[in-house]
Amino acid sequence: MSSYRLSELAERFSLALKGDPDYEVSGVCTLLPGREASLSFLVGGSYRKQLADSQAGVIILSEADANDWAGNALISANPHAD
Repeated sequence: MSSYRLSELAERFSLALKGDPDYEVSGVCTLLPGREASLSFLVGGSYRKQLADSQAGVIILSEADANDWAGNALISANPHAD
């Protein structure tokens, strides 16, 4: 299975990075329950309340939602599209 450093993903998709640039991502997951070393995304709305309980290793989210997530993140103007 391939894995990518968070900094590689940020550079490839031109997204701002919050967290550990060397964090290894090896899969994707749903926001809940989420999985370590996996990437998920938050579009907002009713899913925003799930953010606090997610165990995703990285979440793609908006700048407005980034303050509510203490973990690794990729900041996007359109999290659903990126």
